Amino acid sequence: MSAEQDSKTILTRNQRRHVEVVMSTLEEAVAEIEWLASGSTALPGSLTVMHDDLPPAFRERAAPLLTLLRERIARAAEALGLPARRQSRRGAVRAITTGAVIRLEDINPSQLRGYGAVDPRFVSEVQPMITELRSGFSELGALLGEAERQRRGDRDARTE
Repeated sequence: MSAEQDSKTILTRNQRRHVEVVMSTLEEAVAEIEWLASGSTALPGSLTVMHDDLPPAFRERAAPLLTLLRERIARAAEALGLPARRQSRRGAVRAITTGAVIRLEDINPSQLRGYGAVDPRFVSEVQPMITELRSGFSELGALLGEAERQRRGDRDARTE
């Protein structure tokens, strides 16, 4: 066993981090499939409407298989000594806001030209809305950064 390996696992630290992410992603996939199979139509936005086209036989037979998959994931995680993955809400918000800004950059007229000629009305009518959206997501990211700096300042003031 190399010095980099933890005595509780057969994985190196880097392998362990990677496997933790993969296993938690599998767990999220099971939860998402369970939600989709439930037939729930509640979505947080208005741009996606779920078409209820899952066959009834899938719904009936998927539940026990999903339970089995969840148990197998837990068993594999236990065998590898993987702890519950801690996810930072702050990091998640930062990633979401940064990703949104990047995706909004992808629909700038200069980027859309790669898909064909851009109608001038897009530039005059839609681009200002895209700019407002990008500003809003950037503002959320800045608000998070500001709150982090304030928190650090408060913490530093207490330690003085």
